[in-house]
Amino acid sequence: MIRDECEMIEVIDLGNAKQAQIKLDTLMRDSRSSG
Repeated sequence: MIRDECEMIEVIDLGNAKQAQIKLDTLMRDSRSSG
């Protein structure tokens, strides 16, 4: 999961902070639901 977080951080650096945050929240929710 650490690698995924790093990838999301890179997306935030690109300038899509809001979208990245929404995606990250969705991914975390999905991961919690699946796991």
